[in-house]
Amino acid sequence: MIRIERQIEIAASPENVFDLICDLHRYDRWLPSVGDYEGTDEISPPPVAVGTTYVEHSTVALSVAATAGGARVMRTVELGVPRRLALVRSIVVRRYALESERMLQALKAHAER
Repeated sequence: MIRIERQIEIAASPENVFDLICDLHRYDRWLPSVGDYEGTDEISPPPVAVGTTYVEHSTVALSVAATAGGARVMRTVELGVPRRLALVRSIVVRRYALESERMLQALKAHAER
């Protein structure tokens, strides 16, 4: 299992950042779709609460912590790359890392508006 961790400091309240992350049905207002990431699929009906489910093609964890200047968000992706893809493993990992960075930058830009 490969673990990719990225974090970002956001000058917004942790509560506001958390609310943006939890609003799975409206990610498209701050995270535009791109070729590698077409959006979150199969989200259970709103509101988001304990028991909400959605489909992600890897294990992703997001954490929000308060800081003196706002919030720190950590995105952790655990990715299994089959052995048969060993030759392209570094490409796959890089794409997931870039998507984590893109997601965090988009979250920051929207939250700090």
